[in-house]
Amino acid sequence: MRGDAIAAAFAVEIRERYGDVARDRWPVSVDPRPDELLSSWINRLALANGIAPRSFSGVLGCGDGMWSPRLDLQLPGHIAAFLGDRSGVPQDAISAMALTGWALTPLLLPRRENTRRQRSTWMQYCPQCFAQDETPYFRRQWRLASRISCFVHGCGLRDRCPACRSGIVSYDQGQLVPQHFCARCGFDLRGAPKATVKAAVRRLEHVIADI
Repeated sequence: MRGDAIAAAFAVEIRERYGDVARDRWPVSVDPRPDELLSSWINRLALANGIAPRSFSGVLGCGDGMWSPRLDLQLPGHIAAFLGDRSGVPQDAISAMALTGWALTPLLLPRRENTRRQRSTWMQYCPQCFAQDETPYFRRQWRLASRISCFVHGCGLRDRCPACRSGIVSYDQGQLVPQHFCARCGFDLRGAPKATVKAAVRRLEHVIADI
């Protein structure tokens, strides 16, 4: 096909660069949800602005691997300030979603990128909470090793995708897919089977939470 024929078939228009349009503020702001974990909010913020979480790591200069879970445990001041400036969310609200200085830090599940199937992974979730959320998100409380059930629904928390048995790797999602879909196989975690927890165990974890 000749060059003039190509030009006639496809209308090409030069538009503004994304960086020029959203130089000071990203187009979409995302409000934190109650008890939301920082990495969960960052993943939702990235998706809302048309960037897959894996690529958003580069926007923040965080490198590869478990980049957003690392920010949960240690949020540098310059990244908190950058997120606040670009998202419009107050910096103190952003810092409050992190786990830095949390009194319950010793009870956190260990952050493991590669986990054997018989061991717990670093993040848990409640399928029923996801199903009821207008926009599913991960809670800070789900990071605790002492928390094995959902205090709202009474069911057991899950730490893997029931379809492929992978852990939660939302930070490695390379597509524009909400974080309640498994990043490995695409399974909708809202459809995970209900896990039961004995009443005695639930009473014990409530006692731990009260302490």
